[in-house]
Amino acid sequence: MEQEKNFYGKNSDRLDANHLRIGTVDSMPDGTSWLCEIPGDSTLVYGKIQGLLGKSLYETDNVENQYMYCVFLKDKNGEEIFLDVYSGPSGPAIGGLQNEHSSDAAERLLKLIEETEPVDYEYEGFYWDGPSKISQGIRNGVPYYNEESLGEFDDMDDDLDGLDDFEE
Repeated sequence: MEQEKNFYGKNSDRLDANHLRIGTVDSMPDGTSWLCEIPGDSTLVYGKIQGLLGKSLYETDNVENQYMYCVFLKDKNGEEIFLDVYSGPSGPAIGGLQNEHSSDAAERLLKLIEETEPVDYEYEGFYWDGPSKISQGIRNGVPYYNEESLGEFDDMDDDLDGLDDFEE
């Protein structure tokens, strides 16, 4: 099992372990779901998230399940509130429990992400609905995004042609 870490992003001087802690997937409570989107260019957003939170718990080559962080943010009473920061089918978002404390914490985290300077990174993945290969990142502070078509699913379409005539 991966060890939980204290907050360690490049811009961590704005927060410390007294305010925010990075968790593991195992620390994720049941019943979490989407709380808010993280607006902006997804390439730049990921650089800002990495600048604030450091390396993600996981990063895949599936653009619709690109990365995830498990975060515990303390409220004014010192209670830890779980949030997950991820990029899914609709882009970067913050999730958590569906309650007022989690929504407030998500808004605080969103503000921190928006105020964070992005770090340089490189990412290559695939968007299978295209299908296309995605290359994105930040190089010397400049975001880039390239999408390369991988062609059509012609062979699959040919295999499925007879299905329209199927009757139950």
